Amino acid sequence: MIMITQQQQQQQKKLHNLLVLTFVTVLLSFTGCSGALLSEHRPGNNGHVSPPTTTTTAPCKETTTPSCETTPGTPSNTIEDPAALAEILTSRHDCRGIQDGTLYGDRRHCRRFYVCRNNRSRRQICPNGEWFDRQLQTCQPRGQVTNCIGNRN
Repeated sequence: MIMITQQQQQQQKKLHNLLVLTFVTVLLSFTGCSGALLSEHRPGNNGHVSPPTTTTTAPCKETTTPSCETTPGTPSNTIEDPAALAEILTSRHDCRGIQDGTLYGDRRHCRRFYVCRNNRSRRQICPNGEWFDRQLQTCQPRGQVTNCIGNRN
């Protein structure tokens, strides 16, 4: 039996965090996003990167309503119901009308996810042992992901 010291565990955690950060940086470079987006993310659960929160303004319409309300919302690249988004896509490459930077998981494979850019999607793959978490919008250890429709690699 191999014993791992607390110092070794901390080093492994730092290495894991570095790998996640590298993965996100590479992902951003493929999607054309700037590094500014990365600086807005803060470490979340167990060192994993969590999406930032934003405030959205409801669109104005010409009515007698005095003004539009500002309400707290979710980041623009997250989806409230990822399965609903998957239903409206006619193919895995169809991102027509979907905002650049939107992430959605593959319905058949839990390691795969797609990034919308210029009305097309670009397939990405989580590292071995990790699945794409639709709610957190990031790769997580396989045992922690419970929202993958495909339930397989």
